[in-house]
Amino acid sequence: MTTDTPPLGHIYDPTAPTPSHTYAALRGADKETTFHQRAAARQLQEAIPGVDEVVQENAAALARAVSYLAQQGFDQWADLGCGKPLSGTDVLRLPNLVDVAARFQPDLRWLALDSDRLVVTYCRAMLHHHGVRVEQEDLRQPETVARLMHMHLSMARPVAVVLGAVVHFLGDEDARHLMDVLYTCLAPGSKVVLTHVTGEGLNEAQVTAGQEKYYRLHGVRIHVRTRQEISRLLELFSVEDPGLARTIDFIPSGLERIPIRDARTS
Repeated sequence: MTTDTPPLGHIYDPTAPTPSHTYAALRGADKETTFHQRAAARQLQEAIPGVDEVVQENAAALARAVSYLAQQGFDQWADLGCGKPLSGTDVLRLPNLVDVAARFQPDLRWLALDSDRLVVTYCRAMLHHHGVRVEQEDLRQPETVARLMHMHLSMARPVAVVLGAVVHFLGDEDARHLMDVLYTCLAPGSKVVLTHVTGEGLNEAQVTAGQEKYYRLHGVRIHVRTRQEISRLLELFSVEDPGLARTIDFIPSGLERIPIRDARTS
């Protein structure tokens, strides 16, 4: 996630929620989270009913997108703001995204990047594929992100970039800057998979309550954008069919949607 990086002397506090652990808790990864982290997730669910289902739908949609692009031949990946690997411990039992891609592209190169030092530690311990490189960096430093991509990937060839539920942690200027730098550094034929929180289906009071609750829990602001505002961030890119879509509705041709509710009871 794109959060403030703790100082070098920082000691991990298991009672303090972090965006990556709250996300894991909302995915139902109880074995990978502490009581306090699951409590933070429950507080978010109280403020935003159904947020756990939205998070699970997001994770499933990302897995479908990665599977689809890997089957299209993409063997270079940059997972920017990758989050903590869960290795099938969530309620959907979803594999890590690199493992989804490696089923079809076993010789892939995969850059996993996150600003959270603990997430980086988990990635280095749990992502065992020989083509994986893990780096710690903040998406608010896109030139450095691009430099790391050039170090680990062949940027003269197409790259698939994953921005899964991270751009909403960036203010408008930082988000536009990131997208501009990506557009400049990516080779023709590259793809960007982006998911972003919106206030669609919620009233203004619910959106504000959710933002305030998230900030009180994590000290991190979430920028809830409309469909039009997200479209403006992507104006340099050609958005493919079906265009901006709800994650639950994003089903690439030939792939089936993972049934969220059924997975909970199986």
